[in-house]
Amino acid sequence: MVRVTDLFQENDTAYLVMELVAGKSLRKELDTQPQKKFSPEKVREIIYPLVSALSAVHQQGIFHLDIKPDNILLTPEGRLVLIDFGSAKQTFGTRMGSSSTRTFTENYAAPEVIAGGEVGVESDIFEVGMMVYEMLTGQLPPNALQRLLLKGKSWQPEGLQSPWQELVMSALVFEPESRPRNIQEWWEIQFKIQNSKFKSQKLGSRSEEIGSRSQEIESRSEELEEISAFSSLGKINLPLFSRGKTSKKTSEKISPFPKGVRRDKFSFEVIKVDSRGKKTNRRRHEAEFFTEDLGRGVVLEMVYIPGGSFLMGSPKNEAERYSDESPQHEVTLQPFFMSKYPITQNQYQVIMGKNPSRFKGGSRPVERVSWHNATEFCQKLSKKTGKIYTLPSESQWEYACRAGTTTPFYFGETITSDLVNYNGNFPYGNAPKGKYRKETTDVGSFPPNAFGLYDMHGNVWEWCLDIWHDNYDGAPTDGSAWETGGDNNRRLLRGGSWINISRYCRCARRNYYDAVYLFNLWGFRIVSSVSVVSVSRS
Repeated sequence: MVRVTDLFQENDTAYLVMELVAGKSLRKELDTQPQKKFSPEKVREIIYPLVSALSAVHQQGIFHLDIKPDNILLTPEGRLVLIDFGSAKQTFGTRMGSSSTRTFTENYAAPEVIAGGEVGVESDIFEVGMMVYEMLTGQLPPNALQRLLLKGKSWQPEGLQSPWQELVMSALVFEPESRPRNIQEWWEIQFKIQNSKFKSQKLGSRSEEIGSRSQEIESRSEELEEISAFSSLGKINLPLFSRGKTSKKTSEKISPFPKGVRRDKFSFEVIKVDSRGKKTNRRRHEAEFFTEDLGRGVVLEMVYIPGGSFLMGSPKNEAERYSDESPQHEVTLQPFFMSKYPITQNQYQVIMGKNPSRFKGGSRPVERVSWHNATEFCQKLSKKTGKIYTLPSESQWEYACRAGTTTPFYFGETITSDLVNYNGNFPYGNAPKGKYRKETTDVGSFPPNAFGLYDMHGNVWEWCLDIWHDNYDGAPTDGSAWETGGDNNRRLLRGGSWINISRYCRCARRNYYDAVYLFNLWGFRIVSSVSVVSVSRS
C-alpha cells in the first residue's frame, strides 16, 4: 500500500507527498492494445476504483485537475495508483490561477481549468469522461479549445453505445454547472440506464426509450433493488433504493475493499427487545471488515457499511424526542467503512503518543478528547496508513447506528443496562431500572447492531464532522457532512454516554459542544471511503 508521508497546502495548491511506486502507466498499457482501446468490461475494471478513490479525495475538498492515462500507474500486483497531484486544488470554488502557475493537459482539461475559472468536482468528472471516451473508442474527442472553435455547433460522441453514450455526454457538457456534482452518482448513470433498459425489455415495453433517467429509476425503484458490474474485485453489486420512503433493505454484497488488504468476515448475534426490554429475538449476522496494523501489537478493525437510504431524525410520535431532530428527511449514502468500536485508548496512544482518558484501560474508549483532538488523530492515521480517515458525518453516524431499523434504539423500542452502558436508573418507556456503572467499559462488552458495530448507544458520546444546526432544514441528503452555516466552533456529538439517561442514547438524539472542549464523556470513531486506488505523487 502506498503511504502518505506528508499533506500540506501552499499557494492554494494541495500537495500529497508519498513513497515512490513502481509500475507502468495506463497510457503504455492502452498503447499496446489493438486499436488502442479497451473492452467495456476492462474500462469498468479501471474506472470503478478510480471513481471510488476520487470520491474519497473530493470529500476532503481536494480535486486532481490533471486526470489522464499517463497519471495512472498499474503496479506489478495489478493495483491502480493515481499519481501527480501537482495541479491539485483544495476547497471547492477556487480558481485555477494565472497561466504562469497553473498546470494541466490541454487534451483532457475541462474548459474552466483552461480558462483559469472556478474549478471543482465537475472538472475532474470532465477529465474522467474524456479518458473513458478514449479508452472505449481508441481516440480522443475534441478538446475544450477545439469545441470552442465549433462556434456553437453541438458535438456528439461517436462510436459509443448506450449506456456509455449517456455517461460520456453527461461528463463532457461544456458548462460545468450542467455536469453532475458527485462522481459516484455520475458513474452509476451507466448501470441505472442499463438495468432500466433490461427491465423495460423484460416487461415488453421495447418501444419506449429512456428519456429521463431519474423518472425511469423512480418509477421502477421497487423493482430495481440492485444491479451488477464488474471490477478487478470480481462481480460487485451497486444498490438502487426507492425514493420518498425508508428503505428497509441494504445491499450486503458490494465490497470495495482496498486491493492487497486482507478481507475478513466475522459473525455475531443481534438481539431485539420489546417495549419492556425483554429479549424477543436473537439471530446470527455476518459482516466484512479489514484490519489496520497500527504497530506495537495494536490493530484497528474497519467494518464495511453497505450504502442505502434511510429516514434521518425521529418521527413526531417518538417518546422524549427533541425538536432539533426534525424534520425527518431521507438521506442516501454511498458505502463506507466505519471502525468496529469507538477508538480505544491503546489505538489513540499508538497514533498520538499520549492517553488523556480519565478511566484508564487500553480496551476502553479514549475520552477527554476534543473535536480538534479527534480530527488530528484522523490526519495522523491517514499519514501512517496512506488511506483517508475522517470523523463520520452526522448522517453516516445515524445510518450506521440504525443499521436498517426505525425504532428509537437499534435493539428495538427500549434498552436495558444488560445491552448498553448508560445510567440505568432512568429507563426508557416500560423498561425496568438497571445498573449505573458510573464509568466507561471495555469496547465490545455489549451486543452489536446488524452492521456489526459495537457501543453505538452509550459508553461515550462520539464526535461527528458536522457543524451544529438547530434543525435539519437545509441539511445535506447525500451523506456528506453539513459544514456550512451555523457556528463553526460548535460540533456534533452522537450516541449518549455512560453518565446519560436512556433518552439521550436514542439513534436520533443530537448533542453539541465547542470543538476545543474535552470531557470524560466524549470519544469518537472514524470512517473511510477509500476503495481500491491509492493516491500518489510521482
